[in-house]
Amino acid sequence: IAAAGVALFRQRRPFGPGFARGYFTPRHIELSGMTAEAFWRDLHTRCAGRPDADCVGTQHWAVLHFQRGAAGLTDGAWVDQAPGELGYDGQS
Repeated sequence: IAAAGVALFRQRRPFGPGFARGYFTPRHIELSGMTAEAFWRDLHTRCAGRPDADCVGTQHWAVLHFQRGAAGLTDGAWVDQAPGELGYDGQS
């Protein structure tokens, strides 16, 4: 099994507490030097009362495609590829 392709995507979306809960692992929190309780309290405090526009950012995605018998990708094979735009319809 080797890399057979890559697809690039870009998504403008809010990055609030919901995104953080799905993204940060216990190891991320440990490396912050805070207890889990203090980390989440700090995150919620920082997000509270902020206008939605302050919490919007752009997520860049790369999806690798693998296939048995593929020759693999050459370095930079994806460099000239324009990313696909993904919409966002949910909550943060």
